[in-house]
Amino acid sequence: MHDDPLGLNRPESQSISEAWRLPEQEPTNLIALWPDAHAPTQPEIVAALENHWDHFELLEEIDADDPNIPWTIIVNAPPLHQPAVMWCEPARKLSPGELDDPRAEACPWSIGVESLLDHDDPLESFRKLACFLAAPFEDIPGILDVNTTGWIQRSRIVEQFLPEKNVPPTDVLWIIHAVSANDDDNGNRGTWLHTHGMWRCGRPELEILQVERSLISAAGQLLNDIAERIIDDPLPEPGESFLVGKNLSVTLMPWQDVVVNLADGTPGNMTDRNQDDSGTHLGVRAVICADLPQDEPRNEWVWPKDAIERLENDEAVIYRSTRATRRSAMQAQYTWGELTSAFLKLRPYLPSKLEKPRAVVLLKVAFPCETGDTSEASAEHVWFEALNFEGDRAEGKLLNTPKFNPSMKKDEVRWFDRRQISDWMLQTKTGEVGPDNILALWRAVDDVTSSQESES
Repeated sequence: MHDDPLGLNRPESQSISEAWRLPEQEPTNLIALWPDAHAPTQPEIVAALENHWDHFELLEEIDADDPNIPWTIIVNAPPLHQPAVMWCEPARKLSPGELDDPRAEACPWSIGVESLLDHDDPLESFRKLACFLAAPFEDIPGILDVNTTGWIQRSRIVEQFLPEKNVPPTDVLWIIHAVSANDDDNGNRGTWLHTHGMWRCGRPELEILQVERSLISAAGQLLNDIAERIIDDPLPEPGESFLVGKNLSVTLMPWQDVVVNLADGTPGNMTDRNQDDSGTHLGVRAVICADLPQDEPRNEWVWPKDAIERLENDEAVIYRSTRATRRSAMQAQYTWGELTSAFLKLRPYLPSKLEKPRAVVLLKVAFPCETGDTSEASAEHVWFEALNFEGDRAEGKLLNTPKFNPSMKKDEVRWFDRRQISDWMLQTKTGEVGPDNILALWRAVDDVTSSQESES
């Protein structure tokens, strides 16, 4: 995957089309489980925040109308993009295994925080908001992201959110819902994929309508990739061709222009949207469509089947923004030590040791394009099979001849430094693991080594 080789980033123009402008930005709401039996008091929460965060300010105390909420305050501190509302409330009862932590299921109280994210860098301000809540209270077992209804476990907070040199994956900002029709009459009305969480980033929620069931996974990946893209780059105008990869274009259209042509019973039609009194599926929403409207039987925007099929068949690659590539590089470089340890444990099961390897470690490495341009945006990112690790450098075998560095040839072996790494991946028979999930990395390592030992 190349780092924006066509110069698609337009950082000098962060203005947003009026069609995609939100009337207001949705706040982010996080709820942390409180591990003690007693309700946390306002003085002890304020004291802990003052002790942990320099220049913490208690701005206002608010009288709560709800007797179940002991206190509510407005606060500010350097990690926050905007002042935040904090409160205490009874914790809802968790389903067994919902957070996979017995401590969480026993928590009777919770503390919440609500604030606005930075429109220019919502991921970093989300990380800081989570840190603001989690860092002073080391016993918090998990945080509920109310906007996406997803849990952030304590182990993940420690691994991805607290270290300043690391970043959580961008898709922590949103979740994708899939709604399918009951096709008892054998008619395929497709699946409606749509995000929840983009509004809090100051962007429209994204959708793809009428997706065939066999292509749901690839469509979800396209939705994720475009969501990440518009977090960093301006959105195209409605109806404007949006180049998202080499010879791969889509169009973003307001949902009203697409839904008007949906047949009755199609997921995401007007009936579905009006059934929700909260208006969650109305508002400013962009539907990802084919590059051009379909002429017959009428001029209408349809789902990007061709683009999704090409992704499904590995015939296309999505371009990433410079900022997205930089975030991946931070994750990969920060977790270098863990990867090195995993590689050493896996060495007996790798291609260099076994005719039928049980695992392979891949490293994505950035090399300046052989065009004379030394800017970061000119780098080409290519994959190597890892052969050796030695401190802050590694040796690898090039998997394919690069497009923008033709002097490098497939299967050549070379050494490179940790600071050149932009991503890594462990592949096993059970799947792939990357730098955004170290716990999964070690589970995969244990699976490989234990399965070999059991067969022996």
